[in-house]
Amino acid sequence: TASAGLPIPGRFDPAADGAKWVASITAAMTNLNNAAGVSAAGAVSSLPLSGALESGGVRIPDRAPDPPGQGPNAQYSVVAGRYFRAAGINLAAGRTFDASDDAAGAATLIVNREFSRRYFGDERSALGRAVIPTFTFGPWREHTIVGIVDDVKQTALDAQRTPQAYITVAQMPYPGLAFVVRSTGDPGAVAATIRREVRAADPTFSVNEVRPWVDVLSESLARQRFSMTVIGVFAGSALALAVVGLYGVLSLLVGQRRREIGVRLVLGAKPSDVVRLMPAEGARVGVAGVVLG
Repeated sequence: TASAGLPIPGRFDPAADGAKWVASITAAMTNLNNAAGVSAAGAVSSLPLSGALESGGVRIPDRAPDPPGQGPNAQYSVVAGRYFRAAGINLAAGRTFDASDDAAGAATLIVNREFSRRYFGDERSALGRAVIPTFTFGPWREHTIVGIVDDVKQTALDAQRTPQAYITVAQMPYPGLAFVVRSTGDPGAVAATIRREVRAADPTFSVNEVRPWVDVLSESLARQRFSMTVIGVFAGSALALAVVGLYGVLSLLVGQRRREIGVRLVLGAKPSDVVRLMPAEGARVGVAGVVLG
């Protein structure tokens, strides 16, 4: 994965800056998908498991209006290139975006299974239906759902499934995308390919944070790993205290029974028998403590 952007002065204006941005992204996607060692390349406005998400309202034309703030809502992502193939997101029904989904073409959306299930009854019934996303920059208009993909977690692996919509960058120019590149060989070797092909498409492109996908996954698990580390430290400390305490008790018992041990040895007990006697008694105390604990 890698983040990319163009040096656009001031605030991004979709009407003024959108065409150049879309042309540069499209050229970069073409270069990457044709590059050696790349099986699929795409781009998305927010990487799965990155914690970054945006959401907005969705209207369903053939239904009665919902009260303000209570209508259908979905997380949305702007995508480019062969994003779903590159990210390994399975297409459940319909198709992915293609060249016909441009600014002049019919407005289209791809949604996830949860979107279809929640707003249309089952996982595939949303295919071919029309909705009006109110998160787009331009005038709101009907978009036809042309594909349904598997659910993807945006924030964490233990997050609940949420409705999600995908729109192509050609129909919603978006400033700044994260590239996702699936390589056929060593993922580390493709970093130079990403920089070379993206800048060949537009020399003003800035390419940053080139890293393997596993790093994104690691960051998403950082909080849980920290919690487990803290729990492990406290558990280890408790175990160490228990061991030291048990040793102290056994040491005291052995000291108090020194005369008895001497008598046992004088009467013919073997040293090995005496050695086994003390751990056996300590084991009984330890087992009782474990059970109570």
